[in-house]
Amino acid sequence: MIVFAREPIFDSKKALFAYQLVFRDGDEGSLPEELITAQQSAYQSGVGLNALLQGYVSLISISHEVVFAGIPDDFFPQETIIEVKTIEPEQQELLQALNRLRKQGYRIAMSAELPIDLDCIRLADYIKVDINSVSIVELRELQKNAVAMDIQIIATGIETHEEFEKCIKAEFDYFQGHFFLARKYQPQDDLPASRIALLDLLGQTSNPQIDMERVRNTFEQDATLSYLLLRFINNPLINKSHRITSIKHAITYLGEVMLRKFVAIISIAQLNQGNAEELLQVSLVRAKYCELIDAKIANKQDAMSAFMVGLFSLLDVILDRDMAILLGQVQISESISDALLTQSGEYCKILSSIKALESSNWLNFKSLAQGLDLSEEVLHQAYQEAVNWNNDLHHQQSTLFPKARP
Repeated sequence: MIVFAREPIFDSKKALFAYQLVFRDGDEGSLPEELITAQQSAYQSGVGLNALLQGYVSLISISHEVVFAGIPDDFFPQETIIEVKTIEPEQQELLQALNRLRKQGYRIAMSAELPIDLDCIRLADYIKVDINSVSIVELRELQKNAVAMDIQIIATGIETHEEFEKCIKAEFDYFQGHFFLARKYQPQDDLPASRIALLDLLGQTSNPQIDMERVRNTFEQDATLSYLLLRFINNPLINKSHRITSIKHAITYLGEVMLRKFVAIISIAQLNQGNAEELLQVSLVRAKYCELIDAKIANKQDAMSAFMVGLFSLLDVILDRDMAILLGQVQISESISDALLTQSGEYCKILSSIKALESSNWLNFKSLAQGLDLSEEVLHQAYQEAVNWNNDLHHQQSTLFPKARP
């Protein structure tokens, strides 16, 4: 199985532009040898990369050897950006091979190693530059040349919101890094009543004794929540039988377990309004992953607490508040609280493992897999299932993902 992480790349409004795929077994995260060998690619990733990507734009780093060998069938040209290291002027055969890929429809990104030979980047659609490895003077010169050649710049290594704002002011085009998972730590007023109500609703989903009548009243008094519930329940993926038009009928139809999940998902989605949409996607993938791994470890049919651990894991970032204060406003179990506040308890290693995977920290990922007594491949299979579950949840009517160019 091919194990990889995906790292989002954003535009200036924090809308998703593409996912960079970082492979565990490739040199510096590049496409590994197993995916290059003759027509074996569709098999090994478990569900296959085609199923996982579903038309989203992907950026993959490849070696110069792969430029000659060709790209595996998992990747469609119009949906794929190929990243290569800077090419020297004397590497004419390599430049010609890269040009052939470009004519097939692939877009080209070149990792910038300054100074850059301008003749070698004329084939590039994008230049990738690590903001921590170049000076301001070099960046300005690079940007001037890129604008003149109609090449866009992807700034990488952005880990804080302050760095993101600096890159915005520098007028780069795209932005890559884990800054969107970091808190801003900005002075905040008290949470408005509407958000406190959503936080309370979110807390109810992890309460062992959920008050169904209270949940129903909350939905009936909020037009947005009612609309979202009815749209969800009438999605063909959820309900293939008949149309449901009342909140009471929808809640009865869903049943307690599915209702808990839906209420939690809708609550976290509404709380995330105004933030990068990818925050919600990461929360949902974490939730499903934690549920799948906990069910596998404990042989459970319902791993609802683990699901909540993943879903709540970015609540402090979403609301830019201290996690302890937020969890103090909702009723949650001690096991959920332990995982989120003290990084301890039965769910801690599960949550830590997906965080390690997201950041492509492969040594930590391997160690955590051993601690869970599961293989890295089993963990990654759960990750892929979680991504596909999230895709199915949103893909039908969503414009939130980076679609391939027509």
